[in-house]
Amino acid sequence: MINEDQLENLTIDWFKGLEYEYEYGPDIAYDGERPERKDYKQVILPGRLFSALRRLNPEVPDSAIEDAIHALLTISDPILTNINKIFHKYLIDGVPV
Repeated sequence: MINEDQLENLTIDWFKGLEYEYEYGPDIAYDGERPERKDYKQVILPGRLFSALRRLNPEVPDSAIEDAIHALLTISDPILTNINKIFHKYLIDGVPV
């Protein structure tokens, strides 16, 4: 039987094997050594998202990337599954800006 800690460590190792960068959560928390979020409710790290979108879309102006991030962060619907569908559509088809 595998416990939650073992599963987490196996998953981290799997992502590292895929060449993802790993950061220890408390280090990048709002009160950590290198904060990347305002609080624990902020699940998207805007700085990392901006960097990734810049890397994936080098020809797009910064203002369009900022508009896309704003669109991603302000999806609004009373039904969570609708929000997930919209977010997924943005990931697949791009964000209209």
